[in-house]
Amino acid sequence: MRSKNGFTLIELLVVIAIIAILASVLFPVFAKAREKARQGTCASNLKQIGTATQMYVQDYDEYFPASYPGGTLGTGRYWFDLIRPYTGVPFNSTNPRHPLSSIYYCPSHMNRSAEYTSYIYVTGNSGEPRDSIRYPLIQRPSETGVITEGWSCVSARAYVIPDVATGTNAQKTLRLRHNDGANVLYYDGHVKFLSIPTPDTFKIN
Repeated sequence: MRSKNGFTLIELLVVIAIIAILASVLFPVFAKAREKARQGTCASNLKQIGTATQMYVQDYDEYFPASYPGGTLGTGRYWFDLIRPYTGVPFNSTNPRHPLSSIYYCPSHMNRSAEYTSYIYVTGNSGEPRDSIRYPLIQRPSETGVITEGWSCVSARAYVIPDVATGTNAQKTLRLRHNDGANVLYYDGHVKFLSIPTPDTFKIN
């Protein structure tokens, strides 16, 4: 009786089929796990931004930074310029549009080259310096979001949030970068992940 050496073609096909099935099941799990890790890094970024914002509030008579106070690029044009002294983040001397720090960028933000940051100051009205608000005027600081994920991203689903601070038709683009959800920084400084943030998340009153 001759011993059996190696596999038959049918056995090889069965093994390949099993590997393909396992791969189709496991790859989405791995992708979600990777995005979960990126979500954690993004939340850490927002937490650091929140700490810097709280320090700004303490130094400026409880006023939050305006989203767009005006000025020259890198010297006070946007909210992240105003909190920069509290983050210790240097800006690129040749291109001040881009901060030299990862805390201003979500790791899932794939199109950074043309963007200031991965995050939006939701209650601000772009182009207007009057949107700075005092902390005591926020009735529910632990329930009201101030900064979340936004701007452009190649691999993210997006939708718009009305500009709740002004009551105008101006809109902010929010990006759901992490498994169809986004991190939100609240006025009291804590960060929370929401599957689908709604306009009510950012209502001041």
